[in-house]
Amino acid sequence: MKKAKSVFKHKLDEYSKKVGVKVESIAAKHLKNRCGSTTKEGSINLNVNLLKTPEDVIDYMILHELCHLKIKEHSYHYWDHVRRYMPSYQEKIEWLKTSGSHLI
Repeated sequence: MKKAKSVFKHKLDEYSKKVGVKVESIAAKHLKNRCGSTTKEGSINLNVNLLKTPEDVIDYMILHELCHLKIKEHSYHYWDHVRRYMPSYQEKIEWLKTSGSHLI
């Protein structure tokens, strides 16, 4: 858990500057039905099992949750925002669909 939080925090600091959002806290947890979540208070929870994925998938999940701090729903504007910082985000979604079932 400590290693996961350290890895996530480092990446979160990098991406939060790019996206222009402030994160109140980050937690690495054993989430049962998702890879990550964002709270109304600005905290981000990430599944500790993301450490088993390629690094670019971790980057995508962190970016995904950071973008939710600006846009709550999965609207066209949300995905456009994700694309702005990671043009190849759809490849990460495909990886999660085909290879990510062991994470949750």
